[in-house]
Amino acid sequence: ARDMAIERRGAAPGLPDGPWTILRIAGAAGFDPSAPWTLSAKIVRERGQIFPERIAREFSADYALPAALFIREAAEAGPSWTDPWRARAIELGVIALALAGLLPVLAHQRGLVADRRRFPLFRLAYLAFTLLFVGWYAQAQLSIVTLVGLVRAATVTHDLTFLLYDPPSLLLWAFVIATLVVWGRGTFCGWLCPFGALQEFFAFLAKPLRIRPRTVPPRLDRALRQVKYVLLAGILGAAALGSPLADSLSEAEPFKTAITLYFVRAWPFVAYALGLLVLNLFVYKGFCRYLCPLGASLAVLGRLRLLDWIPRRAECGSPCQLCKVRCRYGAIRPSGRVDYPECFQCMDCVTIIHDPGQCVPEVVARRRGKRIVPQPVAAE
Repeated sequence: ARDMAIERRGAAPGLPDGPWTILRIAGAAGFDPSAPWTLSAKIVRERGQIFPERIAREFSADYALPAALFIREAAEAGPSWTDPWRARAIELGVIALALAGLLPVLAHQRGLVADRRRFPLFRLAYLAFTLLFVGWYAQAQLSIVTLVGLVRAATVTHDLTFLLYDPPSLLLWAFVIATLVVWGRGTFCGWLCPFGALQEFFAFLAKPLRIRPRTVPPRLDRALRQVKYVLLAGILGAAALGSPLADSLSEAEPFKTAITLYFVRAWPFVAYALGLLVLNLFVYKGFCRYLCPLGASLAVLGRLRLLDWIPRRAECGSPCQLCKVRCRYGAIRPSGRVDYPECFQCMDCVTIIHDPGQCVPEVVARRRGKRIVPQPVAAE
């Protein structure tokens, strides 16, 4: 069952007064209402203040509709996790095609990326696809909750089959892990995160609202960037200890509110998600840069990448600071070096360095009748 719970008072005539909670299971989940099923709820309570005693009880109810209500077609028997894969085959195909189309664009820097007119249009169109299809339609927003599940599987349940019940998310996870080795965290954070895409579109409101983005002082900026790592450590540590605090800390992500539940949730959660979008008008992608625990985990794993793939010139940083000034994520140091754990792969600096009309060293070289070629450098 997804995280959508709807209360209905007076659900039907003749039933006791509510509140009633209706759990909706989408058809894409592969749930078979004709087969016997069990609704199980694990209730955990703590008693005591100083040394609380944890009490857990499992409540379950078996249910089966009469077989006469159904006409069943003959089908091959198989494990239950195969049902959602068959039910969501079209979604998987669309997402797979989109990922296959993104790879050559990002890999071939002198192609579409170098076109300063067409590339921004492509990026906006892809972010719209990420938000509307991957996020709100396919419900494939990746989350720190998956890592919490992995930690609990390693320490408690020793069962990873839960990953198989959300095929689009598993496909995205496979793609993100593969691109971590090549480019780092930026492929997900800059292209495949629905909430990240929502922030980018929301940022367009800054100009008509006459809001000028604020520059966070460098010392404060460096300190704030560490918050997401502290939050990540707290969430995974709580999960390893079996504490329910992991679930509470995971609510630092607004993904469930903004993407999974379409902002239909209790007002504190909605206010928090909207507050982060408003913060985005003043500090571009402030949540992603300072608070996102999933981004922190990807930044840590992204240090295993093979190459520092963004091309640099000898003039980058001294004397040219154009890429640093244009980088809205603050991922380029004054020295010209790219801070890859903080890079969101927007490709703006790559477009600049390959554009003879924007790259300052190349403009100067052309005036002197010379030609210089930027080169990516190997990772340390």
